[in-house]
Amino acid sequence: MMGWLERQWKCRKPGCDLVFHWEGRPLGSHLKGWDRACVVVGLEGLHFHDLRRSAIRNMERAGIPRNVAMQISGHRTESVYRRYDIVVEGDLKSAGERLAAYQRQQAPKLRKVK
Repeated sequence: MMGWLERQWKCRKPGCDLVFHWEGRPLGSHLKGWDRACVVVGLEGLHFHDLRRSAIRNMERAGIPRNVAMQISGHRTESVYRRYDIVVEGDLKSAGERLAAYQRQQAPKLRKVK
């Protein structure tokens, strides 16, 4: 990311102090062309906030501490943060597989106790 930002900074117009600009002027809303851009790349119906949900899910799955993930995402409360951490069928399947593996691991230990 740093390399990309540095490249962007070097490409700015002389005298412009903005990293992201159009001909030296500040950019407008980042959502202005979102729908059209999504259609062009075949992702019609993708909402900008879907990216935030993906980021939250990825940070949770990567094991990033929640307080750190909340700082990155800008969430102030855990209740709002949890709304973005959507559970999908794959999560449930993975949880079942991990539970089964744990139980298989515990079975020999339980037999020895008896």
